[in-house]
Amino acid sequence: DAEDALTLSEEKFYKAFNTSPVLMTIEDDKGAFVDVNQAFLDAFGLAHKEAIGRRASDLNFIYSPDDLHRLGKIYREQGYLKNFEARVRKKNGEVSIVSLSSDDFYMNGIKHTVTSGLDITERKETEKILADAYDTTLEGWAKALELRDKETEGHTRRVTALTVKLARACGISATEINDIRRGAILHDIGKLAISDSVLLSPGKLTDDEWQVMSQHPWIGYKLLAPINFLKNSLDIVLYHHERWDGSGYPKALQGEEIPLSARIFAIVDVWDAIQSERPYKRAWSRKEAIALLKEGAGTHFDPNIVKIFLDLVDKGEITRV
Repeated sequence: DAEDALTLSEEKFYKAFNTSPVLMTIEDDKGAFVDVNQAFLDAFGLAHKEAIGRRASDLNFIYSPDDLHRLGKIYREQGYLKNFEARVRKKNGEVSIVSLSSDDFYMNGIKHTVTSGLDITERKETEKILADAYDTTLEGWAKALELRDKETEGHTRRVTALTVKLARACGISATEINDIRRGAILHDIGKLAISDSVLLSPGKLTDDEWQVMSQHPWIGYKLLAPINFLKNSLDIVLYHHERWDGSGYPKALQGEEIPLSARIFAIVDVWDAIQSERPYKRAWSRKEAIALLKEGAGTHFDPNIVKIFLDLVDKGEITRV
């Protein structure tokens, strides 16, 4: 009876396997295909016998070498896939995005792996359209602030571009860089709530005026915190005036207590600001700006990130423009 139940279970599995619209494969412990379903064959234009006994790398359907490299690395490190996104080239030449997941099971005492691939191209395209719409809105908010404070015109555009470049040099992932970019765009959004008498003051702020101005990180955070889409972009908004030695604001965080994105942004923000002319100060030279960053390493700024930044400056990869 137990054997009959097992046979019936296998029959149900293979019926579901072969009729599923999801791309599915079964691989042995060497990674060679033991079986593939019809959806897989249709997608890649293969006959069943062409796939059996071969590995994914043999069939060359992973479009990007980077994806193939990451795929192998994840398998080596954790032994399975969970919602791994890879670009594949299908039979008709189209490049699609497939979400891959896998799980192990034993058949006749040998470990096998079932891998499923769900085409998420349409979903990713929709997500990109929404993300582009969100970003356009964010850029509009930043532009509204610059129209109010004309002395800072172009500042947001410049610091956003440089922050992304520095984040890449620090090894930040593409997903995190998107969050960092949005945080950079919105870093001073809290200043929208600061009165003109303080925000547009042509001279040095009084102590009372400074107390008002120093609230802008909190104001920006409170304004944006309810927006779920921006939840991973708020560190720059709230913490970009913190200092490595703990003398910054609003929380007087110290060292690595300060989120990495805010430590990256702080360097770029100062780099651009001191090279900008204001009614109350002249624009510093590039040489003076470099000297200030070196002097501030370990007090105002994360010294390791200053080194990475100045290496990019030396190579000509970072300018103020």
